[in-house]
Amino acid sequence: MRNVILIMYLFILTACSTLSSTRSDRDYAGLLIGTWGYNYPEESGVITSGEKTYNADGTSNGFIVYKERTSAGDVEEVERVFYTSKWKIQNSIVVITDVVYSDLTPVGMLRDKIIFIGAKNAVFQDLSDGSTFERIRIK
Repeated sequence: MRNVILIMYLFILTACSTLSSTRSDRDYAGLLIGTWGYNYPEESGVITSGEKTYNADGTSNGFIVYKERTSAGDVEEVERVFYTSKWKIQNSIVVITDVVYSDLTPVGMLRDKIIFIGAKNAVFQDLSDGSTFERIRIK
């Protein structure tokens, strides 16, 4: 039974990999357009989430929400930062430039390799640190 599950997993992984590798940058751009949400794992008591909208004209906008646990165990929002940026896809990498945050945090160019983009979710690899992350399509 374990062998059957392993074979199925490898088949699915190979199929997704093959689908992703045959898509053009234009295909990826069409799939990326829309609004995506995300939640990061809690770190040092801070919970981070947000949304980002990729527009067809190469602009994007969104927000990041920072929440903390209170002494009573409740979660409350402590900050919401809005941002705008420009995006394009080059060689299966989402390149994000001209980032402007409402709190004036400086940001350089961001580069995320596309691992998978589907109808409901997308997986990327942050090229600055090698970490992978998922986005969930909102609309």
